[in-house]
Amino acid sequence: MSNAKIAQEILRHIISYLDDADFGNVLFVCRDWYKASLSAYFRKAFISEETVDVYQPWTHAEFTQELKMTTPHRDCTNFLVEQDFLHMLSRFPRLKKLDLSSSRNYKKYMQVLAERVDANLYLQFIEEIKAVPDNMYLHLYYFAACYNFRHSLRTLELYAIDYATKSDGPKSFTYYLPHFTQLTNLTVTNRYLSDITLFDILLHCDNLTSLNYDNQCPVPLHAKNQLGTTNNVNLKRLTLVIYSDATPYLDYIRSNYCLQSLTLVIGGDIFQWFKDFHSFAGSLLKFKNVTIKKKERYLHDLFPSQTIAFYNFLMSLKGKSDLLFNATFKSCPNDMEDIISICNSQLNFVYHTSHDNPYDFVDTRKIVKSIKFYAATAVFPFALLKYMKSYRDIQKATIIVDNGSIDFTSTAIRLNRFHISDITFYRLRQYSPHVQYMEISGSKYGGRLKKFCFDMRDFKELRVFTFDINQIDTTAEFTFIKLDLCSKSRYFRIFKSGGKYYTQMVSESYVSQLCRYSFTCIFMFSNSSVKIHFRD
Repeated sequence: MSNAKIAQEILRHIISYLDDADFGNVLFVCRDWYKASLSAYFRKAFISEETVDVYQPWTHAEFTQELKMTTPHRDCTNFLVEQDFLHMLSRFPRLKKLDLSSSRNYKKYMQVLAERVDANLYLQFIEEIKAVPDNMYLHLYYFAACYNFRHSLRTLELYAIDYATKSDGPKSFTYYLPHFTQLTNLTVTNRYLSDITLFDILLHCDNLTSLNYDNQCPVPLHAKNQLGTTNNVNLKRLTLVIYSDATPYLDYIRSNYCLQSLTLVIGGDIFQWFKDFHSFAGSLLKFKNVTIKKKERYLHDLFPSQTIAFYNFLMSLKGKSDLLFNATFKSCPNDMEDIISICNSQLNFVYHTSHDNPYDFVDTRKIVKSIKFYAATAVFPFALLKYMKSYRDIQKATIIVDNGSIDFTSTAIRLNRFHISDITFYRLRQYSPHVQYMEISGSKYGGRLKKFCFDMRDFKELRVFTFDINQIDTTAEFTFIKLDLCSKSRYFRIFKSGGKYYTQMVSESYVSQLCRYSFTCIFMFSNSSVKIHFRD
C-alpha cells in the first residue's frame, strides 16, 4: 500500500508514537506526511518569558496541547501582565496541559487564573495545570486556580489540608474532590491530618484511574472499618507511600482485582516490613506491574536477620509459580530505588551490600535465574567469581566494574570496555571452563607497547572468538595481528582507510622487517579450528 492511500487519521496515530526528535524528519517525507505530522510536531510549545512576544504571529499554535513557560535566569525581570498573559493563552485554543512551575511569576499567573470569572473561556479544554513541587504556600494559589477549571481538569495534585474558595470558607480537601467532575489522576500528600484514610479519598472520587497517596501519618484505627466501602472499578494504578502499620491498606490491595499497576514506597525499616508482611507477598503476582521501593537509602550493612526476612519475602512472592528472579547486587543504594519489581511476568530484586561482599545472601531454594553485580571499586573483584559459582543454575551473570562489564552464560563470555590481563583469563577459565564463545570489545590496547598477548590456550572448548580491531590504539607506524593456532601461525596487517579498519594477510618475514616500527597483538589458542572474527 502506498503512503498516499493511508488515511490521515491512521497516519497521525502512527506518527504520534515517534520521539520528538524524529518529527522534524517526518515533515519532509512527502505532502501527506507533512499534513499528518503537523499536529504531533507542534503538540508541545516552550516559551521563555525573557523573549516572548504574545502579539507576534505564531505558526500552527492551534495544534499545541502542552505549553511550558520558564524564566531563563534569576536576573530576568520580564513578566506578562494580566492582559498579555490571557492573550497568550487565547493563542492556544486546544491547550490541555499548562506548566508554569518553572516561572518566577508563578504566583501572579495562578492569581489571574483564580480571580478571572471568564478564565475558563481561555482554557476550555485544559486537563492539567502543573503545580510547584514541595511548596505549600504556592499550592494554595494553585488550588484556587484549578478550582476554576474543576469541570475539565483530569489531573490534580493536592495536600491533605483545608482549602478555601470564593464561595466556601476553609473546608477539608475531601469536600472539594467531588467538585472535580472529570478527575481521573490524583496525587495527595498527607503530612498532618492523622484522621484521613485512603478510603476517604476513594469514596469521594469514583472515576479515578490513577491515585498517588503519600501518607506520612499513622493510619487511623477506623480505617479497618472502611474496608469494603469503596467501589472504584476504574482504578488501575495505585502508588502508596506508607511509614507505619498499614494493614487495612494492604488488605484492600489483597482483595482488589481491578488494579493493574501497584507501587509501594516503604518508609522506616523496610526489612521489618518484609518480615511482618511476608504473607502479603503472595497476592502480588496477580498485578501486571508491581514495584516496592525504599523511601530513604540505608547506609549500614545488612544484618543476617534482615537478609533472611528479605529472602523469605521473595520466596512468598514467588510462591508455587515457575517464575524466577533477576537479581541485582549494589553497594551504593539510592533514594527511592526499586527493591522489588514485577513487569511483564519478570521478577526482579535489588540487594544492597557493602565492600563487594554479597555472601550473606545465599540462594538456598534456587529462585534466581540471572545476576548483575555493580562493583564498588575500579579493580575487578575476582572473589565474586567464586561466590557466583554457588549459583549453578543461573542463565546469565554480569559484573560491572567502573565503566566496563563482563557477561557470562554457560557457554559464552563477553567483555566490554574491560582491560584484559593474564590473571583475568585465568580467573575466567576457573569460573567458566566450558566456554565456546568469547567476545572482547570497547577497550584500548597498545599505546607505546611493542606487543600485547591474549593467551586463551586454557579455554580448550573455545569455538568462536570475536574481537573489535578498533580497540588497538598504538603510536607505532605499523600494526599487526598474530594468530597462534596450536602449531600454525598467521599474520595480518591492520590499516585504516576511509574511516574503516581493514585486515590484510602478510608473511612472517614482512612482520620481522618492520618489527622496530610496529605493534603486534598476539592471540594464542589451543584449537586450530577456532573461528575468529575481527570487527570494525
